[in-house]
Amino acid sequence: RSAYLQDPRAVVAAPDGSVYIADTGHDVVRRVNPAGIIDRAAGCYTMRDQCMVPRDLSPGDPGTLCTKTYWGGSARQTRMRRPISLALATDGSLLVGEDAQVTRLDPDGTLQHVAGRACKWAQDPGGPDYEACGNDCLGFAGDGGPARKARLSVPVSVAAGNDGNLYIAHYSNANHVSDRVRRVDGQGRIETVVG
Repeated sequence: RSAYLQDPRAVVAAPDGSVYIADTGHDVVRRVNPAGIIDRAAGCYTMRDQCMVPRDLSPGDPGTLCTKTYWGGSARQTRMRRPISLALATDGSLLVGEDAQVTRLDPDGTLQHVAGRACKWAQDPGGPDYEACGNDCLGFAGDGGPARKARLSVPVSVAAGNDGNLYIAHYSNANHVSDRVRRVDGQGRIETVVG
């Protein structure tokens, strides 16, 4: 109850009694276990965030600064960007909507890239999905192609279907007209289903 959060935007309860929180202002996802202990499940702290590292870190959590780990590595050492939506998938993984992308926290503690362009603020240059798109990450593009190369606007809601598909609702802002719901199928291709 004494945990310090900053601008939490989403919460989801897991079957094991854990609760996941999108701690948006800290750029991390946090987990409260059934005993009520809070810990960091995914994300790390950039140099920009050093002054905002939560004061209630669990024992053994030094508030890890981000490394050059790319997707597929430790979720706790991979940079996130304003996680804002959460959903549990049927396989036990946690889907996370970030600024212009969707990632997946697998049960083994790794973070995977699912959809959206991997822009320079999302990963260090040189990662397998990195694309030097500058500040033009948000928007709408890529229907019919690979979801990981598609352009998303802010994914305010994500959901995992029983059919194995992922659904993403994202909205437009002042510069990007992209109010729609899109589906990522089991082959990793994305398309608009509503909007």
